[in-house]
Amino acid sequence: MTKTTLYKLSLEMAGKTYKQTATTIEAGLAKLPLSWENIKAKSVLKVAQGKKKHEHLLNVPTLRRIMSNKIIRAHWAKNLDYLMKDGPDTNIPEKIIKSK
Repeated sequence: MTKTTLYKLSLEMAGKTYKQTATTIEAGLAKLPLSWENIKAKSVLKVAQGKKKHEHLLNVPTLRRIMSNKIIRAHWAKNLDYLMKDGPDTNIPEKIIKSK
């Protein structure tokens, strides 16, 4: 039996924070209680899975596209998932790790 770790998504926009937990980033983005009309300011999307974290600044047109189009949402979710798997922690050369 494999243990699945959940993704924790947090979207901060105009003083409000929208949080969601899901098994995939795409499902988490789809469950955020935001409609196209509610997006009126820049936002920060934070994704966490276990010890790995990633923050991404989104402007208004990009966030509107993500929330209104399933294909673009899937594309962004896939890219965020790649960032979570191949983050800077996994790409540090051995030489640098030993010198710390």
